[in-house]
Amino acid sequence: KPNSGFDLLRIRLKKTADGEYAAEGKSLFTGLGRPMDICVLGGGRIFVAEYTRATDSTGSQDPSGRIVELLYPLTKTGSTTNGRE
Repeated sequence: KPNSGFDLLRIRLKKTADGEYAAEGKSLFTGLGRPMDICVLGGGRIFVAEYTRATDSTGSQDPSGRIVELLYPLTKTGSTTNGRE
């Protein structure tokens, strides 16, 4: 698939009525440079380690990666939401 691997996804497992598990996926952030690791801190702060700065498959893989700080908005209850729910 062209241009795959540039989004940060949230995957949640939910147990169904028959005891099986189903995955629910949602794109949280797009246009990242091949995210490969994250660190989630309090206050909705997320640090993403990028492999490269290119944000699609057509560009060069240079320059090298970086650490990007993202702010993930919090709801009134303190849980995280991306503001689109």
